[in-house]
Amino acid sequence: MFSSLLGNFFLRIYNNRQMTGLWSGYDSANDTITSGRYTFSPIRGTVTTRSGQSADLLPVLMIADDQLGEGYVSEEFFLKTDESDRSFIKVAEVDGKLVGFAIALVRDPDEIREMLRVSIPRHLSRADSIGVIKTIAVAPAQHGRGIGTRLAESCVEEFRRRGVRAVCSIAWKRGAKVNIRGVLERQGFLSFAEVPDYWREESMRDGFDCPECGTPPCQCSAVLYSQVL
Repeated sequence: MFSSLLGNFFLRIYNNRQMTGLWSGYDSANDTITSGRYTFSPIRGTVTTRSGQSADLLPVLMIADDQLGEGYVSEEFFLKTDESDRSFIKVAEVDGKLVGFAIALVRDPDEIREMLRVSIPRHLSRADSIGVIKTIAVAPAQHGRGIGTRLAESCVEEFRRRGVRAVCSIAWKRGAKVNIRGVLERQGFLSFAEVPDYWREESMRDGFDCPECGTPPCQCSAVLYSQVL
């Protein structure tokens, strides 16, 4: 059966050549009018992802301090987050230079409830183990190039390799903006809760400076996402 999608794109083009916008049109196969939001990001240079290692510490800390707040990712935490059955790190490189990283964990449902501080959806609570994309950060000069998406894809691939089928993620909400919303939604994640002042106690305990709030306490919310692989 022949089918077609006929419609219009309404796009906004940014200086970094990224385009975002809406599509609306007719889906002849399903005889419906459909619409959606899309983002197009140019990839310049060769982007690769790989497992992180201790030698990546300095560029990771530089990106983390700039994008997440000084002290949010500690040296000790990074070095403990190794290629174990409980955690892993993925880094992204453009032409051999590290430009972003992701930190991921594997936990059981009880640990996830404690970590997220909310009731978790049934598809998470019944899983033997749950993957968590805890952090994704990309160097400012590389924003809008799809690198965050590549890191999320790499994490999802690693979860699948480890037999993890339920995944969640914690997205930092600054004002009205959820920092990795587009990255997660492109991977099929759906939001299920928002937690006000999520990092308040952590920021005061560890003394990290939030890029939005400044010195502790952090008053940003967390938007929680999940999906089944």
